Amino acid sequence: AAMEEAHRRLLGLLRTDEAAVRARVDKRVYQTRALRRTRTGARLHDRWYAKSLAGTLPLRAHPSVPDSALFVAADRVSRQLRCLPPAVLARLSRRGAAVHVIGRRQSTTDLPEYRHLKGVRGTLPDEVAEAKALDALILAVGRPRARQTPELRRRQQLLLPASKATLDERSRGMGGLQASCGEENLLAPEDELRYRGRCVLSHELSHTVMDHGLPPAVRTAIRLGWAAALSRGLWTRPDGTRAYAATSAGEYFAELSMWYWGTHGDFVDAKLRLPTAGPLGLARYDPGGFELVGQIWSGAHPLYAAEEGASCRLRPVRPDA
Repeated sequence: AAMEEAHRRLLGLLRTDEAAVRARVDKRVYQTRALRRTRTGARLHDRWYAKSLAGTLPLRAHPSVPDSALFVAADRVSRQLRCLPPAVLARLSRRGAAVHVIGRRQSTTDLPEYRHLKGVRGTLPDEVAEAKALDALILAVGRPRARQTPELRRRQQLLLPASKATLDERSRGMGGLQASCGEENLLAPEDELRYRGRCVLSHELSHTVMDHGLPPAVRTAIRLGWAAALSRGLWTRPDGTRAYAATSAGEYFAELSMWYWGTHGDFVDAKLRLPTAGPLGLARYDPGGFELVGQIWSGAHPLYAAEEGASCRLRPVRPDA
């Protein structure tokens, strides 16, 4: 009884009650658990990416990845970003852009940022929506007829098997804020069966630059360039299906950048390997696209000048102003 009376007096001195004290305690425990989870994730990130290399963008990898893979990646990143305007590079740095190398014996979802997608199917919303639209088309026209329609074949070509393949089954590299690619594609691209002759890093880094570095006006120019190419019938095969560059404005920029930097993307004619690999093949097949990506990567695009006069940073006000 004496203890309860002392407790009531203490609550009175603190001008609170039992319920308020318990609520504060519960909130404190929740915040501590959340902080513990955050710290655990940070420790996992630091432990996985124990090997790093400073460059135009930070390069990180697991200790099992050889140093040579990081050196090759650093060289390609430096070459690809060296002529971009300072505002674009500053924006990438401020947002935390980086390049991660996937080890030869690792998968994409072994990376800490994609570990939550291991074994998950149908991860991209736009692909799930495309799959539903494809099912609706089949129901609308009937299955026997649907198998023969050009529209269905086009959608099947555009549709990545999100409902049938996991992230590991469908890719060895991702775009986003942290671009990634496989070690084997950096060190021996001609020996790799999946992406033979292609530079996955150039493709994924192009996504990173477009989505997180380029100003809105330049991104709009890419979308207009993609639409213009499709209107001219480019990146469309004789059977009506489309190469990967035709699927979206982002893939158009990423695929054409692979040609611009010396390799190739998804061919329009796989048998004749057209457009031929390298910038000359791109210039012959899609002159407008070649000029567009060339101006962007060389820093000479006229729309870059539109943001030179503006600043994203606040300026201090003078005391006498």
